[in-house]
Amino acid sequence: MAKRKKKTILRLGDIIEMVVSGSSFAYFQYVNKLEKFGHFIRVFRGTYNTRQNIDNIIKFDDLFQTFLNLEYDLNNKSDPHPLTIIGNAPIPEQYRNFPVFKSDIPLGNGEARWFLVYLNKENEGGEYSKKVIKLDNTLPDEYHNCPTKGIMFTPLLCERILAGATNSYDVHLYEKLKIQAEEEAKQASMKEKSEPNERVSTNISAPSVQQTRAFIGTEFNPLEKAIKKLLNKLDSIAEKYEDIFDTFVREEMFSAIYHGFVLLEHDYKLPESFGMFSKAGNKRVFTALSDFIKDVQILAKREESLQTIPKRLNSFQDDRIQSKNGITYDEYFGEMEKLDEK
Repeated sequence: MAKRKKKTILRLGDIIEMVVSGSSFAYFQYVNKLEKFGHFIRVFRGTYNTRQNIDNIIKFDDLFQTFLNLEYDLNNKSDPHPLTIIGNAPIPEQYRNFPVFKSDIPLGNGEARWFLVYLNKENEGGEYSKKVIKLDNTLPDEYHNCPTKGIMFTPLLCERILAGATNSYDVHLYEKLKIQAEEEAKQASMKEKSEPNERVSTNISAPSVQQTRAFIGTEFNPLEKAIKKLLNKLDSIAEKYEDIFDTFVREEMFSAIYHGFVLLEHDYKLPESFGMFSKAGNKRVFTALSDFIKDVQILAKREESLQTIPKRLNSFQDDRIQSKNGITYDEYFGEMEKLDEK
């Protein structure tokens, strides 16, 4: 009789080592937990070519804080960045309660609508209530270093650590995007003024790839059809519930796609809440994702092009597939680094 694999047991205060690359390591501490969000961690600054002991680690400065699905990641033997609990240490006082979180909804051209999220402990059973304060399109300076409300996966966690990204990373990213958008608009205006009016051409150019695909339709690729149908449903939800673009909601929705389709976990159960601000919004997202996962799990059984994890991930992250409103997958789900299909 085969022995059952022993599940790793987590304790608050655990120090965890993550393999960043072959011989490079990073460290973080598990400091709190919220049932609907996951495990809250403080990430220590830097990567190290030799394994560090706990006495040294707890002296390191914090880089940022985030949520992580630790129970899954610790027991996932195929994770490209494996995790190991190396010991336990006292949790600093400032992490005994949750900090104020910031959340954003992208508006394009480097603009975002900002929210502050307060989590208040309801009882000793670990239940929390959520209070959300809506701000305008500018986040006050004193909130720049608040952690962003969202769940990371180990590849993104690793990427942020290597980049030396702090809690204010997303704020600076918006600032860069805004400058870039303003510069592009300026160049476009200068080009328009300097160029003479173009003659109307009577030549008929060859149709673009997008035009050809639109003409043919997606009937020849059932996965494209399913993704397009999902994006259209999410567009419809977004018309009434704009918080679907919230960072945490995007992470939750991608997690559902990752487990239900990419990893093809047939016993995977969708969460009842995706972090939307209303029950009605959560219900509509649940229904849209549930229908999609049900359809694509059947497709994955018969389609040769969907037989591996890299093929399923890369097929889903196809930015040529758009909703009727021109929205691509990354607007709703973010993006994970594509996997080598070889």
